[in-house]
Amino acid sequence: MPVSPKTFNPHRKNNIAKVSVKQSWGNGRGGRPWRRLRNAILERDNYLCQCDDCTRLGLIRVANEVDHIIPLSRDGTDDEANLRAINSECHKKKTAKESSTKTKKKEGWVKSL
Repeated sequence: MPVSPKTFNPHRKNNIAKVSVKQSWGNGRGGRPWRRLRNAILERDNYLCQCDDCTRLGLIRVANEVDHIIPLSRDGTDDEANLRAINSECHKKKTAKESSTKTKKKEGWVKSL
C-alpha cells in the first residue's frame, strides 16, 4: 500500500533554511543613529536647503537630504557642524562638482589620463 507524503508545515523548524549571515541592520547610512542625526539636522535647518548657491541667491527650496560640507572622502566627519540640509537637485550638483575636482590637481589629487 502506498505511503502518503508528509504534509508541509511552514512552521516546522527543519523547513527553515539556516544561513549564517552576519546581520548588519542599523549600521552605516541606513542605521538608526544616522536616521536620528539626519532628522535632527533637517529640523535644525527647518527643512530648507542650506547649499551655497541657494544661500547666496536667497532661494527657498525644500531640503530632503543631508550633506557633508567637507566630504567624508576628504576627512570630513559626521559632526553636526559638518552637516547641513540640502535639496536633492543641489546635492546632485555638489556631488558631481566634487567628483570632477578629484581628477584635477587640487588638494593632492592628480589628473587621471
